[in-house]
Amino acid sequence: MVFGVLVIACCVVFAVWRLVKPRSSSAPVAADSALSWCALAIRSWLAPRSVESPPMYPGRLPLIGHGYHVMGDDKHLWNLEKLIYNFCLQNNDVIEIRAATHSVFVLTDPDDSFTVANNCLEKPYFYNFAHSIYGRGLITTEVKLWKPHRKLLNPSFNLQVLQSLVGEYCSQAKVLVSSLASEAGKGPFDIQPYLITNVLTTVYPPFRYEAVIVVHNDLPINNLDQLKGLKSCHTGVNRNVGYKVKEKHT
Repeated sequence: MVFGVLVIACCVVFAVWRLVKPRSSSAPVAADSALSWCALAIRSWLAPRSVESPPMYPGRLPLIGHGYHVMGDDKHLWNLEKLIYNFCLQNNDVIEIRAATHSVFVLTDPDDSFTVANNCLEKPYFYNFAHSIYGRGLITTEVKLWKPHRKLLNPSFNLQVLQSLVGEYCSQAKVLVSSLASEAGKGPFDIQPYLITNVLTTVYPPFRYEAVIVVHNDLPINNLDQLKGLKSCHTGVNRNVGYKVKEKHT
C-alpha cells in the first residue's frame, strides 16, 4: 500500500512538473510518452471494477499487477501459493489476480475447476513463464502435448483398478502411522524421510520393483532404508526429483 502511494505521488509530481516546465519548440517525445504511461497506469489502477467481478487479491500495483509477488525462491513461491489459496477459500472459491495487465482467475472449488479444465484447453502465452516453476504438466503445457498422454493414463484411473488398490493403501497408511509413533511427544520433526519411504514402498512394491531415486548428483539408492538420510528429494514448488524404477528380474 505504501509503495502504491509513493508511485501515485511520483506520477503526480511528474505531471505537475510537465505542466509548469517551459516548453521548447520541439517537445521531447520520450517525456510525453512517459507521462502517457503514468496516466494510463493511474487510470487502470483506479478504474472501478464491476460489481460482478470476483474479489481481487490484495497488493495489486499499476501495470505490473501482482507480478512482483513471484520474486523469490521456491520456498517463497510455495508460501505465496498457500496465501492465495487461503484467500480464495475465504472468498467463495474464486478470486482474481493480475499478471501484468492480464486477469487470472484462481479457483478452489473442484466442480468449477473440472468445468474450466474441460472447456478451456488452450493456455495463454504467459503460461510459458511458469514452466521453470511447475514444469510441463497438465496445468502449463500445450494441448497437443498433454492430451495424448492423458488418454494413455485413463485406463489406470478405472474405478475397478482404484478399488483394487484400497487395501494396499490402507496397509501402508498403518505402516506410516506405526513408523511415526517413535516421534510422538518429541516436538516438531522432519516428516519428509518417512513420507519418501512410504510413497516409494506404496507405489513400487519391494517384492516386484527396485526403486532408484535420483538426487542432484544422480546418487542411486537401492535400499529404501537409505532414503531416511536424504534431505534434498524435494527442491521446492512442484519440483519433485524424478524417480527411476526398474523391474527386478527373478
